[in-house]
Amino acid sequence: MQGVAGVALQSGMMTAEMYFVQQLSGRDQKIYRKYKDEVVKTVNTFNVQTRVMPQSWFNAFIYVKGLHDLDIQKAESSSTDFFSETPSRGEHHEEPPADTLTDEEKAVCKAMHWSEEGYLKQKKQQVLMQSSKGSYARYPVKTTT
Repeated sequence: MQGVAGVALQSGMMTAEMYFVQQLSGRDQKIYRKYKDEVVKTVNTFNVQTRVMPQSWFNAFIYVKGLHDLDIQKAESSSTDFFSETPSRGEHHEEPPADTLTDEEKAVCKAMHWSEEGYLKQKKQQVLMQSSKGSYARYPVKTTT
């Protein structure tokens, strides 16, 4: 009977992993492929009942991704390693020029009753910064003296 339980556990884990990977963005799929062994090791430390849940795989992935955050940022900013590759299948979205808004940004501006020109001006002024706690956008502040 122990053999059947082992097969059922392996099957459940494989299914949960496949479902989890399908939900990832292209960027996160690259990160997952790079650190898959560590994610699997982390999942194997969980209770047997939770190993078959996609959320457990997601939690393990977030944990491992956090451990390698600086390495990921470095590879991403220098366009080396796994971030330099373009996806071999699936959709590839080109970044729009900085002087235009995406359709999503235009929809948000319309929904929030914001000026598209004002939003675009702010977007051009932002500088993406990185700290030990994560990424954030920084904007120039006018000082009055």
